[in-house]
Amino acid sequence: MSVDNVTGPSAGQGTFDVLLTNTNPAGGTSYDVASFSFELSVPAGSGVQFTGANTAFVGPAYIFAGTGGASIDPLFTLSLDSFPNTQFSGSDTEFTYPSIALGPGAVFGLGLISYSVSPQAPAGNVPISFVLAGSSVSDPTGGAIAGFQTDSSNGIIHVGVSTIPEPSSFLLATSGIVAVFLACLCKRRQRAARRMTG
Repeated sequence: MSVDNVTGPSAGQGTFDVLLTNTNPAGGTSYDVASFSFELSVPAGSGVQFTGANTAFVGPAYIFAGTGGASIDPLFTLSLDSFPNTQFSGSDTEFTYPSIALGPGAVFGLGLISYSVSPQAPAGNVPISFVLAGSSVSDPTGGAIAGFQTDSSNGIIHVGVSTIPEPSSFLLATSGIVAVFLACLCKRRQRAARRMTG
């Protein structure tokens, strides 16, 4: 299970995929996947928050596309947690078949996650981490699949330095003209005052 394809932040928003990969070489072991769960977190105070989780994949395909809870149950939601947040979990189960085969080298999507970055977020790299206690893959008997591992090495949100926009040249020119006008007006008043007292 891995985090990949982090995009953004563009205007403070971005997305990334949670993927399930059989890393065995060709001819290696295939696994029968009946359900999955994952839990993700970002550091509190990082200025990054998760804003949604769904199964709308363009590629790779969702592991239970057309056969899991996301397709069978009209009330299905990948995560029951409320958004935005800094930690949430998602899960689904295969309903049409006992399981879906995950052959050597196969890659399936588990979730498309969206996030936002606060304008006040400090610059730096914000890691997306799996919470191991809430992340698992199960076979048709409900048992944990042997050899399951998580990998969040590609789960980094790069937050750039916030810059204060510089005033436009039009604004600077207008300010200069106003300053000159006020200076001239002040001099005229001083001259008029001298004439009246002289």
